[in-house]
Amino acid sequence: MRVILLDNEPLMLKRLKKALDCFHCFKAIDVYTSPRKALMGILKEKPDVVFLEIDIAILSGLEIAEIAKEKLPKIQIIFTSVYSQFAIQAFELDATDYLIKPIRKERLLKTIDRIKQRCQKRLSVEEVSKQPYAEVCCFNTINFKWSNKKSYIKVKWRTKKTQELFAYLIHNHGKSLRKDILVDIIWPHVEWNQGISLLYTAIYQIRKMLNSIEFNIEIKSSENTYTLILHDVKVDVHLWEKDIESLKELSAKTLIDYIEIIKRYKGNYLESLEYSWSKVEKERLRSLWFHYVKKVTDYLISQKRYIQAIEIYHYVQEVNQLEEESYFLLMQLYYEINEPLAITAQFEKLKQVLKEELGVEPSSKIMTWYNEWKKELLRK
Repeated sequence: MRVILLDNEPLMLKRLKKALDCFHCFKAIDVYTSPRKALMGILKEKPDVVFLEIDIAILSGLEIAEIAKEKLPKIQIIFTSVYSQFAIQAFELDATDYLIKPIRKERLLKTIDRIKQRCQKRLSVEEVSKQPYAEVCCFNTINFKWSNKKSYIKVKWRTKKTQELFAYLIHNHGKSLRKDILVDIIWPHVEWNQGISLLYTAIYQIRKMLNSIEFNIEIKSSENTYTLILHDVKVDVHLWEKDIESLKELSAKTLIDYIEIIKRYKGNYLESLEYSWSKVEKERLRSLWFHYVKKVTDYLISQKRYIQAIEIYHYVQEVNQLEEESYFLLMQLYYEINEPLAITAQFEKLKQVLKEELGVEPSSKIMTWYNEWKKELLRK
């Protein structure tokens, strides 16, 4: 393991390095007395473990740890201090340990054990997560992929109605769906005899396609119903919601998990396919996503981390250019960092998008805010 040490007392730093040199699990140990240089070293070298003196002026060990954890979530942090008062803040940042100086050798042994245990636990979790699984993707459109590969599996649908039938079966997986209702939903303007024939043909084509890509999805048929069984196949939307449920309270330590959740949202549910029956679910998931976008950006704004909040709202626009609120919030954020050209650019972009896509103007709330801001700008 690679290790970086930070302490503003050279003698303490020398003693700690000498003690750690005795442990063969560390292959390289870099030392710093400057907190800024230590942070640069951490971000550049990406060590496995860092020992940070917590009560340093200018840039504290807590601040360094927060930045390091955000950029390198797997890094292990051990704080050192002559005081115990910072311990709660340290463990809120998921510190591996907190050592009171002077550091005794027997206490350091316990720290080394904790480091090793965490490494072993992480390796075990990563080993399990490496097991590939088949995944049906429903953000924006229907796609298929294996979890260990970035690219989608190319699938050629026999007809658009066959694709819609599969999407509806996925949407209602595990439920027994009556054949006559499926005909009414997928082929609403077709006579019954023709509709049931189209249904049987589409089911045959879906089974054939699933077999060709080797996805263990079963479509059970009874006299009057079909039931789609996923078996060990996952659905990206379900995984996304499950991971949302497992999120801990938003803090400096968990911020990276929240941002990952936001960026796993690749587009509204079945957006490009425009199925009338999927609109309610699409709006539910979009609202859930935007709730977490707002939660994270509000947290970042409270910390005056405006640039990160701006980056997130730009991602929102990439995913959903009609999310009017994102333009307004970006205008307000650019106001905070005094970027008038960016405010105007966001307003003009919103006007253009709404006119081209919906044939409407921005809301009165946004128009009022923008006009008041322009008056304020002229007064300066």
